[in-house]
Amino acid sequence: MFGFARMDAHAELVNGMADAIGVDMAEEVLAGRMPPEEVRSLVLRCVGCADVTRCRHFLADHAIAHDAAAAPDFCRNKARMDLLKAR
Repeated sequence: MFGFARMDAHAELVNGMADAIGVDMAEEVLAGRMPPEEVRSLVLRCVGCADVTRCRHFLADHAIAHDAAAAPDFCRNKARMDLLKAR
């Protein structure tokens, strides 16, 4: 079982990954291009990640410039993140 703190931490990672690749997930939801339930699914998928440290390093490298070409291969949400970026 996991608690709200863990969910919050992974929600930050999901949002950070979207930011790193130049995707504004809040805008995607507000514009109706992404249902809020999908954001929850991305967070839940992220909770199962075994490489959080590697993710944090990736995000640190791309957080300010938002210049990552794509989500890294180790990201459990790579396919969806890359689709969002391709829009």
